[in-house]
Amino acid sequence: MKRIIPFIFLLQCLCSLRVAAQNYGNEWINYNQSYYKFSIFKDGLYRIPVSSLFALGLPSTINGSQLQMFRDGKEVTLFVTNAGTLNGTDYIEFYGEKANGDLDKELYLNPAFQLNPQLNLISDTAYYFITYNTSSNNKRFAVRANNLSSPPLKETYYWEKVKNNYRSVFSNGPSYFGQYENPVLYLNSSQYEDGEGYVKSFTTSADSMVYTLTNPYTVSGGPNAYFKTTVSGFSYLTQHRVKIAANNNILADSTFSSFGYKRYNIAVPMAYLTAQNKLSMKYTSHNSIPSQNLFDRFGIASAELRYPRLFNFDNKTEYYFELDPKASDYYLEITNFQQREYFTAFIGFK
Repeated sequence: MKRIIPFIFLLQCLCSLRVAAQNYGNEWINYNQSYYKFSIFKDGLYRIPVSSLFALGLPSTINGSQLQMFRDGKEVTLFVTNAGTLNGTDYIEFYGEKANGDLDKELYLNPAFQLNPQLNLISDTAYYFITYNTSSNNKRFAVRANNLSSPPLKETYYWEKVKNNYRSVFSNGPSYFGQYENPVLYLNSSQYEDGEGYVKSFTTSADSMVYTLTNPYTVSGGPNAYFKTTVSGFSYLTQHRVKIAANNNILADSTFSSFGYKRYNIAVPMAYLTAQNKLSMKYTSHNSIPSQNLFDRFGIASAELRYPRLFNFDNKTEYYFELDPKASDYYLEITNFQQREYFTAFIGFK
């Protein structure tokens, strides 16, 4: 019995672990349904003709209300032209996004350690799956009539976003050995830890980026622009110090640890723009100690400028923009938006 009891105890432990196990991420799959897979590597508005789905084997008896779409295990909201029996002239529309870091964050010891949540570590391609079921509660965009009787005051600006997500050099996170070796060595854990991810490059002096703002809204008393960026360190230096300036106006001066990272969200007055509507964002490091072979080496993982812009869409056929949320209706007057045979606007809040 002395030899059997430990074995029984081990079985009990394994059973307990199995019961407490986390989800595997495939719980969204119904193995009694068919799925049609496709990929997206660019953010934008997409249309899928139902005739294409018929050609792939979608039954012609399916109602539009039965269609459902998934990405990364989450249901995607759709617009379907017909809730009843579908025909070859019907279509599906949705806003598709390329791969981001939503799945990667589960790799990290702490999801907050993820250097850039907007960037996937492996690929820029996301995979979507269309299926059908017997439910009539699948996610749909609500159709709103364009009622122009007694409209509210028109919106004077919207929020334009300019994003840079860098994928040039990999930041390996903390190093646990090698500071006092000659030459200096870096030994990293196999786990995903803080400051691990891609950056633009590592430098010990300065780095910068120049934005040219198109049709900015610059009236007196208007809103500020906002600059969000994440910086990662790569040095045994105890403390990094990085300053960020907008057209030589210091906006941030802060410190962070050796192989750690720092996130910034900075208000940028629109008055800082040059006469040519340019904005130079400059990063400089200040804590290098060359005599001790310690250098204030940092890298930019991401940068995002969000600024108020006039409703001029540069003669494009498709445009992404953001509005501040409010309870009442919006009234928009848009110039230079290329004419098409139809106009679709998907409005939602993240």
